[in-house]
Amino acid sequence: MGLSDRAPEYHLAGILTYSSVTETLQPLIAIALRLRPDLKALDDRAKALGAQIVQYKSDYYPTVNALGGYSAVGTGLPAANNFNVGIAVTWPIFNSFLTTDQIAEAKARQRAAQDAIEDLQQQIILQVQTAFLDSQASLQRIERAQKALAASRAELELAEKRYEAGLTNIVELEDAQRYYTYDDAEYANSLYGFAVAKAAVEEATGQSL
Repeated sequence: MGLSDRAPEYHLAGILTYSSVTETLQPLIAIALRLRPDLKALDDRAKALGAQIVQYKSDYYPTVNALGGYSAVGTGLPAANNFNVGIAVTWPIFNSFLTTDQIAEAKARQRAAQDAIEDLQQQIILQVQTAFLDSQASLQRIERAQKALAASRAELELAEKRYEAGLTNIVELEDAQRYYTYDDAEYANSLYGFAVAKAAVEEATGQSL
């Protein structure tokens, strides 16, 4: 098949089964808004820009540093002690325009991040709603397929008994077998469809259900 020796080993999946999504729509939306990593990343960015704005605003205010020193003066004993204490005040007056521009730019980026958060929130809500409704429709399809399969199975069993008893011909038996095969395939397709729909719900909410 052209696969290398390092190709992973594949195994056939087991029989398809299903378990319904137990959560209702609103809790699923709340979970998605809390857990979605893409929304978390945007929220972290908005918070970082807010912290940056606070840092830029601090440049408007002066910084104060305390200074102190000691020295001994004289050749005789005891030497004269000389202490000096002072305060250094730094006020970046000429940087005020730069600081104002930096704050304005950071606020603009923060507003853009907030807009992106709101847009993504609406997208997430729509994704969860669509995936949830698809999963519910898939469950209904499974129920219909189960009923159809049960009916065709009963018809096949009856046709087999009638054929064995000589009460019908091969045509009726083959028709029953064909209907059963079709309904069995439809049931398998419905299970697969639900698995895809449930995976979409998990992707939309950001958690395994």
